[in-house]
Amino acid sequence: MVLQNTHQFLLSFGFHEPSYFVSLGLYIYLYSVSADVPLRAGLNLFGRYLETRADTFSVVHGFGISSKGAIIRSTAKNFDLLFYS
Repeated sequence: MVLQNTHQFLLSFGFHEPSYFVSLGLYIYLYSVSADVPLRAGLNLFGRYLETRADTFSVVHGFGISSKGAIIRSTAKNFDLLFYS
């Protein structure tokens, strides 16, 4: 991301003097905030994929009935944390 008017960029955040250090800090902050959402979504999807593969493995090897209760408890615990916060 390259901004043509760096002085205006700094003024929008309340900095009246040009500063490379502040500009770098603001660029890093804006990049990390904007890149965080898709990264978290991707990691969440990958984690769900691995959970599904592990559940399929346990069912294929005959642990489906005993795993069912554990999966239900784990899901209830995850939802409890979701609604608690």
